[in-house]
Amino acid sequence: MFHLLGVVCERTGRKPAAAQSFVRAAELAAALRHEDCRLTSLTLNFNRPVVGGGACCAALRGGLADPNCRVRTLVLKSNGIGPTECEQLAGTLQSAFCRLTTLDLGGNPDIGEEGYAHLVRGLTHPHCRVTTLGLHSNGIGDAGGARLGAALRAPGCKLAKLYLGANNIGAAGLDHLAR
Repeated sequence: MFHLLGVVCERTGRKPAAAQSFVRAAELAAALRHEDCRLTSLTLNFNRPVVGGGACCAALRGGLADPNCRVRTLVLKSNGIGPTECEQLAGTLQSAFCRLTTLDLGGNPDIGEEGYAHLVRGLTHPHCRVTTLGLHSNGIGDAGGARLGAALRAPGCKLAKLYLGANNIGAAGLDHLAR
């Protein structure tokens, strides 16, 4: 069993937590690339704070974007995901080999405008297969609603389900989403 993004206690005398998390992410990515891996759903919730998150997402990207990887559902709720991790996820979504159809990033309010810009870039890419996106409890406001609304109208976007509960989207943001 892998513990990808969790904090590793530094009192063990092992590598620092960030390095340990990266090693485990690299191990998971290697397992996802293996031709015998049958995993189709990967849930890594509540691993806060993400230690070395950008490096961990970069390592995970290597597995998810591999032709042997069968993962279709990725759930990363409440992991302290920010713009750097979103940039890595966007790159993963742009891979012709990425099979993700469901991505749940709920409970990650640190994503911010820059992170949503990265996600929109990935979601609107012709190779992206994501049809279901969870962004609940992320502190999304009107500007984020406008950005997501533009993504929904983009020709390459395949989203059919978008979960935005418990955010701060007002009338202006809803107007952009409803167009």
